Amino acid sequence: MRHADRPIARWLLCVPALAALAVVAPAAFVRPIIGAAALTSASPQLYVAQNATFVSVGSLVDERYDPTATLLASGDVLVAGGLDLTGAPVAQAELYDPSSATFAPAAAMISPRVGHTATLLGSGAVLFTGGLDSNGNPLNAAELYDASSGSFDQTGAMAQARSGHSATELQDGTVLIAGGSGIGEPVGAAEIYSAQAAGFSGAGAMITPRAHHTATLLGNGLVLIAGGTDANGNPVGAAELYDPSSASFSSAGSMITARTGHTATLLNDGTVLIVGGTDRNGSAIFGAESYDPAGGSFSSGASMITARSLHTATLLDDDTVLIAGGVDAGNNALASAELYDPSQAAFVADGAMSSPHVNHAASILDSGDVIIAGGTEQPVVAPTASPAGPTPSPTPSPSSAPTAIPTPTATPVAVALTFTPARIAFTTQVLIAGNASTSAPVMVTVSNPKTKKNLSATIERYVTTGDFAVNSQKTTCAAILASGAKCKVALTFTPTTTGHRLGLLAVATNTTKGAPIIVALSGSGKIGALTYSTAVRFGSVKVNRAGFKTVKFKNANAVPITITSIQVTKNTAEFVPLIAANGCVSTLPPDSICELEVAFTPKQRKAYSSALAITDDAAGSPQKITLSGAGK
Repeated sequence: MRHADRPIARWLLCVPALAALAVVAPAAFVRPIIGAAALTSASPQLYVAQNATFVSVGSLVDERYDPTATLLASGDVLVAGGLDLTGAPVAQAELYDPSSATFAPAAAMISPRVGHTATLLGSGAVLFTGGLDSNGNPLNAAELYDASSGSFDQTGAMAQARSGHSATELQDGTVLIAGGSGIGEPVGAAEIYSAQAAGFSGAGAMITPRAHHTATLLGNGLVLIAGGTDANGNPVGAAELYDPSSASFSSAGSMITARTGHTATLLNDGTVLIVGGTDRNGSAIFGAESYDPAGGSFSSGASMITARSLHTATLLDDDTVLIAGGVDAGNNALASAELYDPSQAAFVADGAMSSPHVNHAASILDSGDVIIAGGTEQPVVAPTASPAGPTPSPTPSPSSAPTAIPTPTATPVAVALTFTPARIAFTTQVLIAGNASTSAPVMVTVSNPKTKKNLSATIERYVTTGDFAVNSQKTTCAAILASGAKCKVALTFTPTTTGHRLGLLAVATNTTKGAPIIVALSGSGKIGALTYSTAVRFGSVKVNRAGFKTVKFKNANAVPITITSIQVTKNTAEFVPLIAANGCVSTLPPDSICELEVAFTPKQRKAYSSALAITDDAAGSPQKITLSGAGK
């Protein structure tokens, strides 16, 4: 059973009568408002991880935005709460069935709510806490969804009514409830929910009361609280840690950038990736940063291709993170997606949904795909003027994707070039020493559609990122592409290390129409097998005398190979690898040879046979070498 992607509630809702009591968010950080004008619902999308593509699936039973989406033990996803398109909280829940790619009605919650949390418990039940009711009042009521009966039941009440809080399952199975918006100010008090006691108890108080933050369970059992909004509606930079053993909060330093409306994702290496959000100028943020529990500090990371807030972030099976939708620095709803690749510490473009998605929910499925449900195609409320301030500029690292198309210098022309395909997945390449690991060229076709004005386009230069390059000898595109003409750009892939590799092709042209010219590139590198003699023959050796043979292993790869064990499969008294004498059980550097001496000491006058089994991290492991000899 997976743990579903559980987006932290980020909502702040109010009716006009409650506006004076609400915690005000930065102007460009859009939050839904009960009673908002009718909106366009965003259609559900399925991200197919294997192909890195989005496809439309089914339709929600009840159109909604700001729901929660929770993966159940059955593999279905429970979509609950949120607001309908008139701005009223929704009680009705529904289930997404991945096998049929359809949504079906589920039971209704006891209390309609939005700005709530949904937490999958070890029992398979889902705990719903807080949120706002139909009158815009924060709730202290909690309820449980019983997946076996398909019903909602009450389960105690929090001491503090709240919305926009966090709910984090701890290692002992209890749930930490922290922060949120109460009546007139953010909540500092924390509470613990115990399924065994079916109720809540106090858990200390945060150092900085906040709402709309993230809360991430770390590998050491502590919970990292980051960002959010304070009592004045300003993004918070300070972070803190909750320690379950002492039921107390302590400082965890400060993020590089104060932010709210961001996401925080625990990566497989134990660090936390913090992405996007809204800064103190009310602008969506390009930059990411990471928190390292070992060092207890934050560090700057790569920049996204598009600044965004109110997006979702989902950890995929290959340890990349899918960033989808949200709003950009101009408060435009986004359909685009991008992937963060920890192996390259970079973001790359990853296609687009069929329509923009804001205030949606995302959950990974047992298949490794991601369902995106709910949301709207436009921001719910247009922002008022925010204080002028510079838009953060991305600072790409050498391995990161370009954040903008290279700037052309030729006179602009009103044509729209097309590049097909828009995505290339190269075949897996073995990391052989030298240039043998470079892929065959893959072509991208560039077309300049025929127009009445017969406008030519200028292709000035190409920029590639990652382990990808333009093969100029195979590329047929000249500097000028005539109207109605086509040409080809040849791309190659040379992996510098193993695993999934991502990159981009960006093209500088003088065209002013059409989408930015970006081609998403991906491929994988793998270690090739060791090369060695497949058989070792000792011939005849006198009984109780030793004969010796040398086995050579060669690593012709461009990366090291680690040999973890060398064992004899049978007749272990007669055949003995002399490992201590040569150190072959170690890391074998690229393009190097290791020699292993094997002793054969027959005990009787007869034929003997066996094999060496070599275990390593190269292809084809374990390798086997047959051994034979006879006593005389």
